[in-house]
Amino acid sequence: PDRVRIVYAGPDSARVRRDARAHGVGPYLEDLGSVDANAARDLVRTAAASVVIVSEGYEYQYPGKIFDAVATGNPILLLAPAGADAAQVVRRHRLGWAHEPSDVEGLAASIRRVLDGETIHPAGLEIFETHHVMGELDAALRRLLT
Repeated sequence: PDRVRIVYAGPDSARVRRDARAHGVGPYLEDLGSVDANAARDLVRTAAASVVIVSEGYEYQYPGKIFDAVATGNPILLLAPAGADAAQVVRRHRLGWAHEPSDVEGLAASIRRVLDGETIHPAGLEIFETHHVMGELDAALRRLLT
């Protein structure tokens, strides 16, 4: 546990500190408040893992931060409601671990994996490359026009 450090950067400091205290992880929290985009990218780049959260009602969206995390090569610890599209991406492409917010035991196990130095081996990420996405869009538009 002395190796665990949770760094939060964002606009919800008061709530995050309150929740951290309520769940017994307050001593591990480093709250930076809001930071600019460059500082946020630096934090993600130097992290052992990136925590990405998908909020209720947004299960069908990919949070932009997931792609920042992928670019670092760090494992992703995704917290998302059941059936979230982002969870399927994390699992399918072996980007890390996805858990429902209530899965405390599973999340703890994933954190232990990170602390033990387990690495990820992403696969199939070429589908997110610009030329692939644009090719798919081009093909879809051509089907509409014929």
